[in-house]
Amino acid sequence: MKYLLCFGNPYLKGDSLGALLAKSLKVNGWETVECRSPEELLEYNEEEFVILDAALGIEEPILLEDPEALRERGVVSLHDFDLNFFLKLQKGLGRRIRVIAIPADWREEKARKAVEGMLKKI
Repeated sequence: MKYLLCFGNPYLKGDSLGALLAKSLKVNGWETVECRSPEELLEYNEEEFVILDAALGIEEPILLEDPEALRERGVVSLHDFDLNFFLKLQKGLGRRIRVIAIPADWREEKARKAVEGMLKKI
């Protein structure tokens, strides 16, 4: 089973998209999990997983193969400070982590279709 770990705060308009998508995404072979805290990454022992989070400063969804690219590309996640630490920890453990960053201001339906298409290609 492949896991898509969706981050977002359902109570904050600019940060709720990941939480909404965790409930509506349906892609064969993928289990979506709504995550509330970066510490939840430690619960998954898979060598590979994908993280989904809304980001400011982008106009289209992007798939980052290396979490370090979040800083290099100037993508600003609302969870960036805490999540970045746990991503580096996971990378240090030899795990492959990909991040799907979706524009924070997109509507749920548009974002869902884009993410589903991206997951089918992974």
